[in-house]
Amino acid sequence: NDYEYLLKYGNKSVTYILAQFNQGINDDLRDSIMSRVVYDVLGVQCNVNPQDYSKTSEWFKDFKIRDEIILYDKFSYDGNDKIIKCIYDFMIMQNNLRSDYKGNFLPWIYVFDTIEQDGRYKVFIKMSYQYFNVYNTENGAIIENQGGLSIPAVVTIEKSEDGIFVVSDMQQARDGGEYATSIRSMCVDFDNNELKEIADRMIMNDDKLN
Repeated sequence: NDYEYLLKYGNKSVTYILAQFNQGINDDLRDSIMSRVVYDVLGVQCNVNPQDYSKTSEWFKDFKIRDEIILYDKFSYDGNDKIIKCIYDFMIMQNNLRSDYKGNFLPWIYVFDTIEQDGRYKVFIKMSYQYFNVYNTENGAIIENQGGLSIPAVVTIEKSEDGIFVVSDMQQARDGGEYATSIRSMCVDFDNNELKEIADRMIMNDDKLN
C-alpha cells in the first residue's frame, strides 16, 4: 500500500511529501496517509501528530521539524594521561569514519590494567560509547537513544617516530559462547604469557560496568 511504500524510502519520502504539501493539500485520504508517513519517519523530530487534527491542512500549518542539538560532535579528552587520550582519539577517529550517523557521540572507557614493555603498552579496558539525538521542544529537550556498544577490549599502543602515542592494535571480546574465552585469549603480555588475574577481573566485573 501507499503507506508502506513511502515509509520504505524514509527521509526521501519526507522530502517528496513536504514538497507536495507546499504545492497544495486536498485533505483527502492520500494526504492523511502522507502526513502519517512524515510523522512516523521523523519521530520526535516532528513537533505535532497528524492524528490530533481533523484535516491534514490544519496539521501542516502547525508542523515543523525540531532542531537537533549537537552536544558532543567534537568530544575530546582533556585529561593529562597521554595513553588514555590516545585511546579516546582512536575511538573518535573510528566514529568520524562513519557516514551513516551524524548525531551526538559520547565515548568512555574503564581501565582494568596497563602493562608496559620497551616503550609499548597494553591497556585492558571496557570500551563504551553511546549515540543519541537531542531535540528542542516547547517543554524542554527530548533525548532519543540511537544505540551504542560496551565491550571489553585490549589496546596496544606504541610511540611513532615523531614521539606520538598511536594505537597499533585493538582486540575486542567476541559475542555469545566465545565471550569469556576470547577475553582470556587476548589477556596476554608481550611475550604471550597469560594474564589470568586481569582476564578474571574483566570477566567478573563486566556486569557491574554496564
